[in-house]
Amino acid sequence: MTTDVQRLTAAAQELAAAAQELAAIETPQDAQHVIRFAEAIRVLSRQAKLGSEAENAATAIRLKAEIRLAETVTAGQASGEIASNREGHPGPRDAGAWPATLADLGVDSRRLSEARVIADAFTLPAIDGMTREATERGTTLSRAAVLREARHEANDRFDDLTDSLIDPATRRRHALAKAAAELHGALAAIESLTPEPTAEEAAPMLPTLARLQQKLHGKRTRLEVVS
Repeated sequence: MTTDVQRLTAAAQELAAAAQELAAIETPQDAQHVIRFAEAIRVLSRQAKLGSEAENAATAIRLKAEIRLAETVTAGQASGEIASNREGHPGPRDAGAWPATLADLGVDSRRLSEARVIADAFTLPAIDGMTREATERGTTLSRAAVLREARHEANDRFDDLTDSLIDPATRRRHALAKAAAELHGALAAIESLTPEPTAEEAAPMLPTLARLQQKLHGKRTRLEVVS
């Protein structure tokens, strides 16, 4: 019967092999191989209940391989070895007569898009930091959560770029509309609580409310809290 020690040892060996292959990635095909390998290790680690450390290590390798996928495809497109559009080549690709398409390489365009979002948002040390923090908390590092955070970062960068291109009056209206939406969302969240927040629970919010009222109505207006 396989013992826990044997399973952990086998997982460690698989992770070490995946890490070596990660370091050796040179092509999109290499990157995809490591992505699949790391995901298989993650699934097996979860099924064998090896703990968050093994599972997180596999997830980290997959995320890093996805970053390398984005990098190798971008480099190939910059050099002309990989087609940079979706039209593909007009005929059979004999002896490199035409740039390879994503389909030629077996790269899914949606997965590549996700990999690029992750690569734009996080460095390899950042992936290591998230992995370490999750393991220290005893939780699993979710690729889906990392992707959501990466998209949030991308949206913030887009908002910053948009703000820099519009006139001050429009930017002001956008900022006020965003603030109003966030206030409505905060109110809805509080109203959804059952029972309602106690005075002690609400106390940390009062200084912010006071500052908000001062900004909107002037410093001489006293904040009145209805109990």
